[in-house]
Amino acid sequence: MEDKATIVTSGDGAFGILAQSVSGGGGVSADLAQKLNATYGYYGGTSSGSNYYYSDSGNADSAGIVNVTVDAGASVKTTGKYAHGIVAQAIGGSGGIFTQNGKTYAGTLGRFNNTQGSDADGNTSSGSLSVTIGGSVTVNDPTAWGVWAQTTGDTMTLTLDEGGTLTGSKAAAVDGEFQGGALYVSAAKKTSVTPSNSGTFTGNIVQHDFATSSSSAANGMVQTAALAGTTLFLNQGWAPS
Repeated sequence: MEDKATIVTSGDGAFGILAQSVSGGGGVSADLAQKLNATYGYYGGTSSGSNYYYSDSGNADSAGIVNVTVDAGASVKTTGKYAHGIVAQAIGGSGGIFTQNGKTYAGTLGRFNNTQGSDADGNTSSGSLSVTIGGSVTVNDPTAWGVWAQTTGDTMTLTLDEGGTLTGSKAAAVDGEFQGGALYVSAAKKTSVTPSNSGTFTGNIVQHDFATSSSSAANGMVQTAALAGTTLFLNQGWAPS
């Protein structure tokens, strides 16, 4: 989005921006006016592999590249339930966002190339996802996330530039689970995740782990580099509690 561009939505499930790359077949076929359940493999849980694989000539192992930028002066604002500001997804192995048995899932079906490896969620060989916000992204409903990002690729970079704002719910967790907030991250074990804040960040941060099918508040560990499967949060701006 360029300077002075504006996106405003008011309906339930009305995302501000949806940016998606899905190899091996997939896309969006879902009821978006409900929670996005991050998933790897089989619906509602995790799997060590899949019964379906593509041939050597296929490209299901490449997550592709997704880049989303909201320039300074541009803005995204949503007010509806589950109306996330930015949903960015770069995954391999088929899938996307889909509804099954009344629940909406977002993730890969784990149908990677060749034969099953010892660690299926490491089979994706390439791909990356990045979201950069120099303007503003605001979600008003407590069930919405400012940025909902997911990849099975090598890297995920989430950057809030100086002067940029990302605003979501600060509501406490319900039964141990946050319903909405500023940033939700879902990634494979191999993925290096780097959020960097030089702007104003308000709201909950949650990271989902494909390996365990669990979600937790992002850790505050201080690191100098993001290794595979780790999160590096560089906070040079203002992140109110």
